[in-house]
Amino acid sequence: MTAYTFYPFNENLPVPWDVLWCWFPYLPDTVPGPKNRPCIVRDVLRDPETDEVYVEVCYGTSRTEKNRPYCFYVCNSSDMDDAGLPQQTMFHLYETAILPWCHEYFTPQEDGFGPIVGKIPKRCRDQVAFLEEMIENPEILQKMIELWKSIESSKRK
Repeated sequence: MTAYTFYPFNENLPVPWDVLWCWFPYLPDTVPGPKNRPCIVRDVLRDPETDEVYVEVCYGTSRTEKNRPYCFYVCNSSDMDDAGLPQQTMFHLYETAILPWCHEYFTPQEDGFGPIVGKIPKRCRDQVAFLEEMIENPEILQKMIELWKSIESSKRK
């Protein structure tokens, strides 16, 4: 078993919607990945016996050119500033990992800022909630696609 250097259980814990820098693993592997990436905190879990904290995160990438299902984009400068992101970022909502809140996974950036660098703005969280509903209820998504196709075909007539 790997021994991690956990951050202390205190008031500086991440909370849902925080943006952090993380050495996100190549799933299903659980070792820290080779690249420090922005991640959104989905949930924070505490082991009551040890006070060790674990964080469920979804990872982000600056490779936003592909339109992928169930991805959330932070693109405008105001949202990027709030989230502490240096560039447009796409977050993969379906690709999450529960990781120990420790130095091995979550480190400050080279400028010393972090690992918590910002927070996803409320207006963006509503978009994520909508996407999560689509993930949980694919029949709703299918109805929306059918409606969109119907609207598009009526425009061509």
